[in-house]
Amino acid sequence: MIRPLPLLLFTLFVSSVGIVAQNNEEIRVVEAIGEASGHGERATQQAIQSALRRAVEQTAGVLIYSQSEAVDYEIARDRILTESGGFVKEYKLLDTSRKGGATVCRVRATVLLGRFQLEWGRIRMLIERKGRPRISVDFFQRHGSHKLKAGQRVESDATDIVRTSFEKRFLKHRFHLVDRSRSKELRDLDVRAATLQNDLSSLVAAGRRMGAEVMIVGTIASTSSENVPIPGTRLHAQRTRVTFTARAIRVDTATVIASTNHTETLAAANWSEALTQALQKGGSGFGNRFLREILESWIFDLQNGSQTELHLEGIDFEDVLLLETSLNKIEGIRSVHLHNFDQGRIQIDIVGTLSTIELGRRLLKLESLSLKVNRLTQNRIELSRRR
Repeated sequence: MIRPLPLLLFTLFVSSVGIVAQNNEEIRVVEAIGEASGHGERATQQAIQSALRRAVEQTAGVLIYSQSEAVDYEIARDRILTESGGFVKEYKLLDTSRKGGATVCRVRATVLLGRFQLEWGRIRMLIERKGRPRISVDFFQRHGSHKLKAGQRVESDATDIVRTSFEKRFLKHRFHLVDRSRSKELRDLDVRAATLQNDLSSLVAAGRRMGAEVMIVGTIASTSSENVPIPGTRLHAQRTRVTFTARAIRVDTATVIASTNHTETLAAANWSEALTQALQKGGSGFGNRFLREILESWIFDLQNGSQTELHLEGIDFEDVLLLETSLNKIEGIRSVHLHNFDQGRIQIDIVGTLSTIELGRRLLKLESLSLKVNRLTQNRIELSRRR
């Protein structure tokens, strides 16, 4: 039977790329292989999950290379790969085999292509809304049971490994880093002491003087080190455990937007090598995870409304009440909360979908109050009355 040419061409297209439309939902059917150490049911399930992640990654890759803004797309890809199960509609286990001490699984997965495109759209909207703030990154040693130095390396070398790993991750996604050559304030204000003492006010003061919009500060500590036997030999390796902590601080509002910790354990021929590998691997993996934590915070803001602080001075309380009424009428503002009024000064917290630029523009249009914007940052607007 000879098919009409347009139908034949369509069939060849679907067969070559594996993309079909099912109930108006664009999908891609791919085969992928995953591997996990060990044998048994647990190893099989881990290998299947590894294969599904690869299937999602293959699908993401097809779209990434077709986009001009691949950097933004990779942010979405990194986030999606951590939640790959949500992008697989169904799968079939084709075969399972053993390879040395590992289990290998091959699957055929139906990946929801449209859902990935939707996620990328959300990320793009997020980046447009939040922009790429100027970021400073600093890590310091918190002394555990073992001092962080290997051979002749001192603390600064160990912390530099982690800081550089974080900076590379943020630079890869085109975030702007504070010029460290201008950061004499780090020494003047002793950011190290402020970080170790969790002194938020001192950190925020340092961030403002450096011109940072977001500060990432953290600690690293080697919490244990021990000799462990190498299986099948009479040799021993040195195993070390390194603990990382990090916080992301929004400088203009002095609020913590992300906070987490991570532990990395590695064994190598000697302690120096084990420590270096743990710092490199932990810094890279922790950097990826922490960037996702920040994005999750921003996505929550995007979905539920982000908070902007209004700081007003030279205003009567009657005008504060008038302003509150006017703000509640502005489309895009979800809630308005007044803080303590003190001698013509007040802070008003606004939750909504408007950027600070747009909110400032709307405030200037309130002719009855005649407001003047004195300072505007990502999450804060300082105003006064025109006289």
